[in-house]
Amino acid sequence: PVLEAAVLNERFRECARLMLVDSGIELISDLEEQLAPALVDTALFEQALRNIITNACEAMPDGGRIRLTSRNLELPPFNEAGLPPRAYVKLSIADEGRGIPAADLSRVFDPYFTTKPRDSRKGVGFGLAMCHAIMAGHEGAILVESDGRNGARVDLYFPVDHQQVQPPVEPT
Repeated sequence: PVLEAAVLNERFRECARLMLVDSGIELISDLEEQLAPALVDTALFEQALRNIITNACEAMPDGGRIRLTSRNLELPPFNEAGLPPRAYVKLSIADEGRGIPAADLSRVFDPYFTTKPRDSRKGVGFGLAMCHAIMAGHEGAILVESDGRNGARVDLYFPVDHQQVQPPVEPT
């Protein structure tokens, strides 16, 4: 990836909005106003979003809601994402679909793994595997959570570009 500093909120919201046109799925955004700039290859970032949102749409054929959230966070050592301790931007995509069975959660990043019927033209199991590779190239992480019944949430962790982060200016 060609990494550049970017504030991801607008690109995050706009990519999701375009994917959901005429889908019957409502988009809800809860984006942190002062999101730090992350190191990101924007083309690969958008590819990952398209893959994740496509899966969310397929899990909600009768419509529903997708919630986007963004947060600045400082990960401690030994964190759930398995990343080095530092500042990250966390982007989350949550859907209200059928969820991912617990037995399948450990396999969602495996190439060729799919829960779709073999005659399906919708995909062959590369979407989340590609997202995993994209996030590894960004020195970030992707995590998927689901209780198997009530939707799924995908979290993306991008390292913050410390060179672009400016300390707050104290009023005089």
